[in-house]
Amino acid sequence: MGSAVPAATVEIRVVYTPVMGLTGAGKSTFVSVVTENDGIPMAQDEDMDGVTQDF
Repeated sequence: MGSAVPAATVEIRVVYTPVMGLTGAGKSTFVSVVTENDGIPMAQDEDMDGVTQDF
């Protein structure tokens, strides 16, 4: 197995990645899966007005 890396050697960087596409294309689902964050708001099938336009 791998060895533990001391916390002093870990570098944390913030990365911004734009995600663009039509309403209902799956942008929020993609971001939710990649970030392992299920708290991202998503529109329901019958409500395709979009919910993430206000950032």
